[in-house]
Amino acid sequence: MSASSVQCVNMPDYTILVRAKIAAKCFLSEALYWRAFGRIPVELHDDKGFWRDNAENYDGVQQPPPDGEELSDDECRFAGIPIDPRMQALLTDRPSLPLEHYSMMIETIQRIKPPYQEGWHPHDGINQYREKQVEAEKYHADVAGWMPHLDEYLDEFKAEICLDLRRGKLKAMGRRLPHPSVDVSYEQLSESGLGLGSLQIESIPESAWLTQNIDWSAGTIISKVASFTWIQLNVPDLLNRYPPKSLLKPGQVFPIGASVAVAGLTTSSATSTSSRGRPPLPWDSFHVEVARLYATSSMPEKKEAAIALLQEWFLQDTGKAVSRSAIGAKLKPYIDQIGRK
Repeated sequence: MSASSVQCVNMPDYTILVRAKIAAKCFLSEALYWRAFGRIPVELHDDKGFWRDNAENYDGVQQPPPDGEELSDDECRFAGIPIDPRMQALLTDRPSLPLEHYSMMIETIQRIKPPYQEGWHPHDGINQYREKQVEAEKYHADVAGWMPHLDEYLDEFKAEICLDLRRGKLKAMGRRLPHPSVDVSYEQLSESGLGLGSLQIESIPESAWLTQNIDWSAGTIISKVASFTWIQLNVPDLLNRYPPKSLLKPGQVFPIGASVAVAGLTTSSATSTSSRGRPPLPWDSFHVEVARLYATSSMPEKKEAAIALLQEWFLQDTGKAVSRSAIGAKLKPYIDQIGRK
């Protein structure tokens, strides 16, 4: 397939680009970002093959956006919307976790009993997390004020893609949930000892494409008739339906081995999204933590309490809020084989 381009190095007169393989298929949100921002779906691999094919990368029903939902400065300028505060937080390491994370850390430090480590006192840690909590509160306020700009801009592209899917001008595949309700589907799969990855990939009927049924971020269709998750489209079909509106002129592009130099292309420091991919959740560490809880008789007797405890562990260890259903699916074999004590 053709090669896409990812910024590598800026020089006074040229920008050096490196080639990257375009993906054969992409998530629903990636299709939206191509149409709205010109962000090309790039092929990704892990040790188990194509990244999008590995069910371990999925947190429950939520699709994992490979390049993240944050927008680069150039993408925002292309759309004519203010700079994305989420991207700025990534670049500056601005506190941006849910406020509950900082409250939880403060409560954890408050439970520490003396003797304390030399040169450290709980007040130090508490004050540090309180400052981060204040900064995070400002961050979430900034995002809340920015999101209407994004929603308004994306609205027409969402409607366009939905209509093309409904009219059969685009096709999509997904995993049909056994029940229209996500919660009921998880219960049924859990009772059978199965996960979402066990569901067969099916073609999504055109009649299912109604705007009120679509969760673009999660990549799902939830309706009273049938629900689908992990929705993907063929990238060649996507590019044929929505080809690039502008291309570089031959005189602007100069091949340099496997790279390309582009004359007169200006880019910002927050242009490249190729290194912002969402890594898989650390399930190996999760299994070690579960084993530790059982070995130390610390595993709660009730499943919901165990899930809540492991959600807190995920947040502390990785800074990620992992869904109850994802943890429950991983925890089920332990409860079935070992029990809840």
